[in-house]
Amino acid sequence: MSHGQTPTPPLQKPPGYRDPTTPVKPLPPRKATLPPSFQLQNKRNTCCRNFCCAISIVAAVSLLFVLSALGFSVLWFEPRLPEIHLKSIDFKRFNVTTTPDGLTLDAQSVVSVEVKNPNSNLRIQYDRTSIYVNAAAGGTNLGQVTVPGFMQDNNNVTTLRLTTSAEKEILGSKTAQELSNGFKSTNMVMNVEIESGIGIKSSGWATGTVEVKVLCGGVSLSQVQEGVGAAPATCRIKILDWYVC
Repeated sequence: MSHGQTPTPPLQKPPGYRDPTTPVKPLPPRKATLPPSFQLQNKRNTCCRNFCCAISIVAAVSLLFVLSALGFSVLWFEPRLPEIHLKSIDFKRFNVTTTPDGLTLDAQSVVSVEVKNPNSNLRIQYDRTSIYVNAAAGGTNLGQVTVPGFMQDNNNVTTLRLTTSAEKEILGSKTAQELSNGFKSTNMVMNVEIESGIGIKSSGWATGTVEVKVLCGGVSLSQVQEGVGAAPATCRIKILDWYVC
């Protein structure tokens, strides 16, 4: 090659040419297109969540309002539980007899219970009430009765006279002897249990009733015989397995 000759220029790359040694860049990910049915379901789920949240908020606010009103009522009215006393037990019948089934007891008594509502502005609602008379030793059933519920006015004292009965209660020989001797000597010790439900009521509002048990325990027949003139036996009130008075 002579010194005066011009060098040949490099060949031009054609349009669209890609160098095989150059690394290939990955394409950007494409956003998946959801089907219309899935989009509609997603909107429905969102609406359901919003509705449930709204209901929960309303329920929480309502509960807070009810609790606040109840707290205000307690502070304002100062509700008190009824005062219950066992006044007397008068047995009209108490027979221990021998039958083909063994020794049995037939008894009937009139139980007088004094119930006082000490609240000045509140009435007390009593549910259906059951009274049980049992022997303290052995728990023999001496009579029971159930009466309908009733409403007691404020500052009211009510005396309930209820007839209880026990029929053909089977006894062991030892129990029969103890009951017969205790009845004759008036030393028989008894427990009187009352089961009911109580609630309070005022003008324009009322609470629900809560289950209560009342125990008048460890009283002898000589203490509660009608006409003896002894002081009424005080009874204890039990709510939710707790004695509150």
